[in-house]
Amino acid sequence: MLMKISSTIIKRTSKSLKKVNIVELATLTTDEKKHLSKQIFSIYHEHSNDLDYAEFCESFLQGKGVRVCLFYGEDHEIIGFINVTILSFHLKEYGKQAIFCAGAFFKSGYSFGNLSALYGLSEFVRFKFFNWNTPISYMLLASNPVVYATVAANSHSFYPSLKPMPDKIHALLMEGAKVRSLIFNDQGKYLVKSQATPRRAISARTLKRLENDPYAKFYLDCNPDYMEGKAVLVWIELNLTSLIVGIGKSLKNLMTRSR
Repeated sequence: MLMKISSTIIKRTSKSLKKVNIVELATLTTDEKKHLSKQIFSIYHEHSNDLDYAEFCESFLQGKGVRVCLFYGEDHEIIGFINVTILSFHLKEYGKQAIFCAGAFFKSGYSFGNLSALYGLSEFVRFKFFNWNTPISYMLLASNPVVYATVAANSHSFYPSLKPMPDKIHALLMEGAKVRSLIFNDQGKYLVKSQATPRRAISARTLKRLENDPYAKFYLDCNPDYMEGKAVLVWIELNLTSLIVGIGKSLKNLMTRSR
């Protein structure tokens, strides 16, 4: 429902987006999955050289229940995608936990950050419908200040941030990193080896737009070498409050953009 509402808003205000489709990889044949994976790898590769094709498939498309949200342009070509995987682990102090892992990539010239955020929230609702008692959080690798600023604009509570990180979140973040086999560059700053180091530097226009953003400044203070393969590991708490606030922020940003 969230995706239908938000994609309708964008389609009515943008000529570039014509269709959004969600695919469960388990429903595809081997040939279909191979064809799709090559299509979306080419989009990923526009942005980063961190992973080759085999590494990309292993990092983004392996696991149980992987879902991919596909964005189509005017000529019915795929112009972007979001991959979603949900992993789980158990900590003695906090019990069973689920982590929502996703990556969003679009062809050059396209950007649907707020729609991506709403898709993430819709996947959270879907998970909680079937797993009401299992806490779930979103773990992502913020590869540049634009990604981190987008998180801040659409989220209620996330870490590391301008406020101190609670001990519980630190413990969950460390365990989540272990489950995902992430490699730390600087554990004290939550810097890990990136999977999507930008191929090109952020434009001067974008940096100008972000120069007064406190979250972009926080990111750059924490990770000035993001172009050298370092990303900030981010933990976003997902609960009823974050759902309500996230939907409100994302829809507001979408409506503001559409004017």
